[in-house]
Amino acid sequence: MKSWKRTARGACSVLALAGVIGLGAAAQAITHTPWEVHEGEGVVKLDRAHANNGDKEAYAKANVPAADDSGWVKASQSKIKNSDGTSMNDKTIGLKRASLLGKDYSNCKKAANYTYFQTYVDLPANTTVSEFKIKFEGMDDGSRISIYNSANPNGKIVEGSYVKLNAAGTSDLKDELVTGSNRVVITQVDDCASANNLRSATVSLNGQTLQVEEEPESGDVISKLTPGTKIATGTAYASNDQSCNLTLQPDGNVVLRDKSGGFLWGSYNDLGVPLQVKSMSFDGGNLVLKDGSGKTLWQSGTSGADARLSCTGKTVRVVGGDGGVKWSSDQVKEAEGSGSVDDIKPGTKMEVGKKYWNKDKTLYVTLQHDGNMVVRDKNEGFKWGSYNNNKVSLDARGATFGPDGNFKMTNGSGGQLWESGAKGGNARVSIDDGTFKVIEGEPVVVPDPTAPILAYSINNQKRGSANAAADQYITIDGGVGKISNKAAPFFIREISSDAKGKIVAFESAAGQFIAAEDNTSKPAASSDVKGVKFYLRPALETAAGPGFFSLESVDVPGEYLRHQGYVLKLDKIDANSPSLAKRDATWSAPVN
Repeated sequence: MKSWKRTARGACSVLALAGVIGLGAAAQAITHTPWEVHEGEGVVKLDRAHANNGDKEAYAKANVPAADDSGWVKASQSKIKNSDGTSMNDKTIGLKRASLLGKDYSNCKKAANYTYFQTYVDLPANTTVSEFKIKFEGMDDGSRISIYNSANPNGKIVEGSYVKLNAAGTSDLKDELVTGSNRVVITQVDDCASANNLRSATVSLNGQTLQVEEEPESGDVISKLTPGTKIATGTAYASNDQSCNLTLQPDGNVVLRDKSGGFLWGSYNDLGVPLQVKSMSFDGGNLVLKDGSGKTLWQSGTSGADARLSCTGKTVRVVGGDGGVKWSSDQVKEAEGSGSVDDIKPGTKMEVGKKYWNKDKTLYVTLQHDGNMVVRDKNEGFKWGSYNNNKVSLDARGATFGPDGNFKMTNGSGGQLWESGAKGGNARVSIDDGTFKVIEGEPVVVPDPTAPILAYSINNQKRGSANAAADQYITIDGGVGKISNKAAPFFIREISSDAKGKIVAFESAAGQFIAAEDNTSKPAASSDVKGVKFYLRPALETAAGPGFFSLESVDVPGEYLRHQGYVLKLDKIDANSPSLAKRDATWSAPVN
């Protein structure tokens, strides 16, 4: 892939650019390079506190990395993960993560965390510029723009470069540009908990949003096979560098060969039998193989208009526009968010293609795109598959570990293919002997109905402190459900039970209940009000140990009671959610 770092540029004349007319026809093609990110120095203490988020004083310890510093990577390839598990992007950045300054506000405006973003804008000679701005959406807590070019090789920052919390963008910076290369750097500062956002940053020239440069496709990409292409049987589709080619043969096998015709890879199942493919398509970026009746034999499960097929060595891959691998025939790259078997808890729907490893990372289970659930070792050796007695794959399209502890596999229409029959909200999956097992566990015990309910993540991850008066518990404070020790506690009550588990609610000594919603919670007069009832579940935070539990809403399955900013609310949480969310949705009664 092409490198976007501009470390060696030809000399260019210094020309101040100002005027009132729009871009000429030749200048309309001006673009900017994909956004790159540098994580900077981490959290630093400021010498003195400042008054407002994003004040100039917040940048006192900022140090913009050199253009060729090894810490720069494309935004989409950064190790930074957003709070929802997604990655940033190269076109608008899309940063949405939790603050690194801690969960409380003790460091607010006393410390800072700097994240740097850079892009390049090349202006041809005789380009007239009437306006140049960097526009923002969802920016928290502040940003500052530095422009580096032949006129200002050490960078220049002007008054209009500073953008405070949630502001829409910079003032006009046209006077800081020159003909030729202009390096634009955003210093984004997080100076207060609890979030760190830069949801969108775009480059605007003369009132027009500049597009991001298209990265040329590399030699291993099969450029002729774009999404929507009709793939002909018997045609060899070669990579751009002619090193390998992919063919749907008349015998029904999809084969990868080298440029000399040597066999590299074929579309066999786990038993070594060709899939008997009669048609192959790449519609919508999803590679699909079908038999003569039109039945799908296998699919990559990928998508995107920018997806491409590539072949490298003995491997066929589906890659995204950023070069990231979405699927690989040799399974060298794990699916994004690869987890552990411990992540397959009651209430979990397995993600197709994702690898769930055992604790010592020697075995994993995955629901393959071909409909077979398999257990493999770390060297990709086949151990177990979900075949019937005739050694035919079950063709499963879904696998769900129900809240009641019953594991089910379903076909494409939702019909049940198999179930474990296990019961219990804390049943677990095991693959340690190379086979797939569901093991029933002990039921979650209803906590002491006379004890306050404590928050795992606030009470030092313990079941109460030495000083009980310091414990933060579930209550109603100021008409809102909160974690607090300033009002009378609410106690957990078992209301009833059904096939999915025990149902509980929170009730005060005065007979008042708590009803939870998506963004808050409030008092309720009875247990019949929506949002009051919860299923008692094993703790979402697996490190919590015995005595801890989580609470799934009866009315909104998949959403759990958590606290955020000390306010109780419902949130959609599962084994793949960020660790903070799982900790905030884990509870206990104090130790007697």
